Amino acid sequence: MGMEVGTEFSQYRVIEHIGRGGMADVWSARDKRLNRTVAIKTVARDLSQDVNPVRLFEREARTIASLEHPHILPIYEFGEYEGQLYIVMRYVSGGSLEDLLEEGPMSVEETLRLARLVAHALDYAHSNQVIHLDLKPSNILLDSYRQPYLADFGLAAVLGPEGRAANPGSGTLL
Repeated sequence: MGMEVGTEFSQYRVIEHIGRGGMADVWSARDKRLNRTVAIKTVARDLSQDVNPVRLFEREARTIASLEHPHILPIYEFGEYEGQLYIVMRYVSGGSLEDLLEEGPMSVEETLRLARLVAHALDYAHSNQVIHLDLKPSNILLDSYRQPYLADFGLAAVLGPEGRAANPGSGTLL
């Protein structure tokens, strides 16, 4: 059956389907134990046979869990429900930078403020040997105060001791 609106598992109740990317669906859900809204990312069901979604999803969860930065979207949990992998993350209500850009031009000050904060997050990830590989406006989420959060490390490359990517990948063509 999988994830759908109304599904309840663990301490979560799925409220709404809020988006779909290249490899995953994202849902809002209520964490009944902590009385807060969270985002739940699940592997899309119709992926190419060339992709190993289990390996990619597990790697993404471990990669994000290793990065603790105020502008990197944190994860709370990783698991499996009825054969479907999921990652529970912080829910941010301000949309994405892509949504903000669709509203029209931003001021120079706001552009520089957001760019500086995202650059700090990228610098932190790079200093921890993680290269995002899919930086784009839709992967920069905003909270209600317009604070940015770098999200979607599904394609990230982790550098080994010799400085080479253990898992070289590629980002979105766009």
